[in-house]
Amino acid sequence: MLILAIDTSTATGGAALLRDGRLIGETMLSVSAVHSERLMPAVEWLLSAAGVDPSQLGAVCAGVGPGSFTGVRIAVSAAKAMAYALAVPLVGVSTLDALAAGRSAGTDVDVWSLIDARHGRCYSARYVVRASAAEPERVSDYAIRTVDQLGVVADARLGPTLFVGDGAVALRDAIAGRFGERACVAEQPWALLRPVQVGLVGAAMLARGISHSPEALVPQYLKASEPEIRAAAQGERAGAEI
Repeated sequence: MLILAIDTSTATGGAALLRDGRLIGETMLSVSAVHSERLMPAVEWLLSAAGVDPSQLGAVCAGVGPGSFTGVRIAVSAAKAMAYALAVPLVGVSTLDALAAGRSAGTDVDVWSLIDARHGRCYSARYVVRASAAEPERVSDYAIRTVDQLGVVADARLGPTLFVGDGAVALRDAIAGRFGERACVAEQPWALLRPVQVGLVGAAMLARGISHSPEALVPQYLKASEPEIRAAAQGERAGAEI
C-alpha cells in the first residue's frame, strides 16, 4: 500500500511517501516559512518525483499534534481534504508517538519525546523502547511538563534515557543538569520529527485496523492557544470589574 504522510506540527515540516513500510521519498524543511504555503507544493513535488498519481495512494496519515497550533491545523485540514477527495483511509498520528518511532538502540532504553511548548515547557510523553519489541511502549500520559517534572516522572527508572524532539534541543542544558550522565540528548539533525516517522506509526495503526473519518479527526493540542488564553484572561478581568 502507498501511504502519504504529512506533518507540519513543528518548524520542521514536510511529506513522506511509503510503500509497505518502506520509505520511497521524503521532503522536509526546517526554515522560517509558512507551512500553508509550502506543504501542498511539497506533496505535489514528492508524488511527481516518485512517479505516483494521487489516485494510487492507499491512505493518508497526518501528525495531529501536539505542536504549533497553526501548523497542526494545516496538516490535519490538508490530510482530511485529501483522504475525502481520494476516498482512502485517514490516520491521525500523535507527534509524540511518531518521535519515539524508530529509536531502537539494540537494548532497552527510555525515550522522552519532547516538543517545544515555549517558556521552558514541552509537550511530552515517555516511552520504553525494548530491543525485542517492534514498537515503543508509551508509559506516561501526554502532558505539558517542565524539565523538573520530567525528572519526577522518570525517577522511578534510573536507566539510560534518550531525549528527542525540538523540545529536547531547546532544553538541552536543563536536561543535562537534571538527569546527569544518564541523559542523552539527540543532536538536532536526528532529534527532529520527520514525516516518515508519522508514516511508520500510521502504517502500524492501519495494520491494527485503526483509522479515522475526516469528520471525526481533530487536532491534539493539550492546551489552549495563546489567543484563547488572552481572551479568557480578559473575560476574567471584565467579570471582576462588574
